[in-house]
Amino acid sequence: MRLIDNDIDLISTILSGFLNSLATAQEADFLALSTPLFCPDGELIRKLNATPSTQLKHAWQKQINRSGVYQLSLNQAERSVTVTPAMTAMAIVTYIFLKNYLTTRQDREQTATLDYSLQLCQTIPAATNHVDAVIYDSLIEPCCKLRRQISANTESKNPLLNDLLRTNPLSELKNLDLVLPEPLKSLADNYIVPQQKYKDKNDPPTAKVETEKVYQQWWLQSENFILTPRLKHLLRDQWLTLPENSLSCMGLGIFFEELRRRGKRLFRTPILEFFEAYDYLQRHQAQIEKKNSQNSNIPYQKLTIIRNLLESKNRDHNRKGNQYFLKFRALLEIIAEEQAIPQDFRHLSREFCLQRLAPLSALATVIGGQRTPLNPTFGAIQFSDQGAE
Repeated sequence: MRLIDNDIDLISTILSGFLNSLATAQEADFLALSTPLFCPDGELIRKLNATPSTQLKHAWQKQINRSGVYQLSLNQAERSVTVTPAMTAMAIVTYIFLKNYLTTRQDREQTATLDYSLQLCQTIPAATNHVDAVIYDSLIEPCCKLRRQISANTESKNPLLNDLLRTNPLSELKNLDLVLPEPLKSLADNYIVPQQKYKDKNDPPTAKVETEKVYQQWWLQSENFILTPRLKHLLRDQWLTLPENSLSCMGLGIFFEELRRRGKRLFRTPILEFFEAYDYLQRHQAQIEKKNSQNSNIPYQKLTIIRNLLESKNRDHNRKGNQYFLKFRALLEIIAEEQAIPQDFRHLSREFCLQRLAPLSALATVIGGQRTPLNPTFGAIQFSDQGAE
């Protein structure tokens, strides 16, 4: 595969074609063409961004329009987007990622561009506002979709995808089934009994302070996303379609419970909206399957799987069951605190909350959190503050 690094006109043409293909959801067709890989340096990226060709301007506008970023504001004066060097660098890294991932044959050029992309990705500043977050995500999302398609049955790790996701909390939240964000991963042992005890790392105090600052910024942005109607709906719809693996269940469980504890009334509605939609879709899907197959299909099949895992004597199976069960932690906490299924969410059914989900709490090993001192009237939903040894 050919590799270029200084032909700005050719790079601009390829990048224009790539952005046009993303805007029309035809990137696979474009990437199948024999377009070369490229590794422009920082100066060339700045030139490419400062004096874009007419073709590249139009391509960026199409991609920005498709991202839906203009729907974030009803104010026409605020509906303008400036393409930054960071966005141009993100588009280049995305192109290289997809091009490499779709090519089965490995060669020196691909290895070189991977190293280049990892270094370039480290220089891309993290998204700090809604506009950057949405545009970054429009470029990152095709990488995540391809990762699911090609590696559906593997646990292979991709350092470039991890680095791409770290630049954007919105993309991290949308793709919890692929990578657990560090601010959530750092809390995992607070909710799931660790497999083994680790000694505290002797990190310098300054490093710990900086990490805490980064994590706090991540949480502030994430809370802002959840309170922005369009982004809240975007995230909810994505979470409803995510594969329910251990990563996504843990990620959602920790995220929802941390939100609940941070602002019980503020985040109650988005949390319950998700579970209301989840409940409705589970029952609706079971009805469709029953109608099509003429068989008796039981809804909430994931809860049946969780019960079997929690009842297993195999420690690994039991641990996985707890990871899956964690997804529903915040819902059970809200029910326990309010002593009933929230009446303002009429699609939250008694079957889901009380008959199928609540009994699993007696099997689960749940640690951490803040308990309510009152016992719920509908049955025992009490979590232990200490994990079983």
